[in-house]
Amino acid sequence: MKIRSAAFALAAMLSAAAPAQDYPARPVRLVVPYAAG
Repeated sequence: MKIRSAAFALAAMLSAAAPAQDYPARPVRLVVPYAAG
């Protein structure tokens, strides 16, 4: 059980250390089919 939780913690730390990608590169436009208000 300790080995499994240690492996999970190691995987979580490695995934958090991965560099973030610049997605999206431009602003996201939301299309809403209703009028404002």
